[in-house]
Amino acid sequence: MTAKEKEVIRKIIYAVETGGQVYGQMDYADFTEAYTNSSNETAITIGAGQWYGTEAQTLLNRIRKADSALFASLDTAGVASDLDNKDWSVYRILKTSAKAKCIVKIINSTVGRKCQDQLVDEQMEKYINEAAALNVTVMDAKMMCANFRHQGGYGAVTRILAKTQKPYTLDNLYAACQTDTGNQVGAYRSRQKMVYETLKKYISGTSGGGGNTGGNTGTASSNIQIAQRELNSKFNAGLTVDGSWGPASKKAYISAIQSALNSVYGAGLSVDGIWGSNTESACASHVLSQGANNLYVGVLQIGLYAHDISLSGAVDCDFGPSTKQGVITFQQRNGLSADGMAGRDTFKKLAEV
Repeated sequence: MTAKEKEVIRKIIYAVETGGQVYGQMDYADFTEAYTNSSNETAITIGAGQWYGTEAQTLLNRIRKADSALFASLDTAGVASDLDNKDWSVYRILKTSAKAKCIVKIINSTVGRKCQDQLVDEQMEKYINEAAALNVTVMDAKMMCANFRHQGGYGAVTRILAKTQKPYTLDNLYAACQTDTGNQVGAYRSRQKMVYETLKKYISGTSGGGGNTGGNTGTASSNIQIAQRELNSKFNAGLTVDGSWGPASKKAYISAIQSALNSVYGAGLSVDGIWGSNTESACASHVLSQGANNLYVGVLQIGLYAHDISLSGAVDCDFGPSTKQGVITFQQRNGLSADGMAGRDTFKKLAEV
C-alpha cells in the first residue's frame, strides 16, 4: 500500500468506528463497556479503531512496549497486572472504574495514538492482502473488502464476494453488500455508503484505485511510477516516469535483473535487457525467500510494484513478510505455485517474457 492509501483506509475505519462517519474524525480515547454494542461482545472495546477484547490487550501491550516508563506513570490502578494475568476475551470493567480511566489516559497519550495508527495500518494491509488472494485486484475494491473484514471478519468478505458480480469492482461490491443479510455488513447501510463514497472520492480513478492489474497499460500508474523511479535510482535506467509499463520499462527491468544477479551472485551476465537462456538459468540457480537482504530482492520488489502490488517497506531490498505476501499474491494471480519464493518462473512472469 502507498502512504496515501494507508492514510485513506485508516481515516475511513476511524470514521465509521468512532468518528460519527465523518472522514478524518476519530476518538482515540474511546472506551466501550462489554455488551454495549451487542450481547456477543463479552469484553471491553477501546480506541479509535474499536479494538475488542484480546485486540485491546494487544494494543495496550504495544503501548507498554513502546514506552514502558510512560505506561507505568499512567497506570495507577494495576492495568499492567491485568494484561499479564487476566483473560481479555472476557475482560469487563466499568467505564467509571479507576482502571478504565487509566486505560483511556494510556491510549490517548501521544505514544498511544501512534500505536493505534500503526496497529490499524498493519491490520488493513493484512486484510487487503487477503482480498488480493481472493482475486480482488483493484485497490478501491480491496479497501472495501478490508472494511468488510474489519467489521464482520473473514467470513463477511467471502460471503459478500459470493454475491458479487464479476469483475470484483468497487461498484459491484457495493451493490452486493446492499443485498447482504448478515448481522454485520448488511445491517449497516449508512456505513457502507460512507465507505463507498469516500473510496470513490479519494481512491477510484487515482493512483491505482481502479483499472486492471495485468502489468501493462492498465496497471495502476502510481505503482509503476515507483518501479520506474527505483530503476532510475538503483540502475540508472533513464526512464521517463510516466506510469506506463511499456517496452522501455520492461527492457530496463530485465537489465536490472541481470545487473543484480551479477552484483550479488557474480553471474557474469551481459546486461542487455534481453531475456536469454543464461539469464533464465541464473534466475533458476538463485531463488529468493524470506530473510534475504540484497539488491536482487530490491529488483523483485520493483517487479511487484510494476504489477500493482504494494509493499509496506517499499523497495528496501529486505525480503520480509510483506514481500513474501506480495510474491504469493503475484504467483496466485499468474497461475504459479504460491510458495512465496521467487525463482525462475516468478521472475520470468515479472519480466513478462
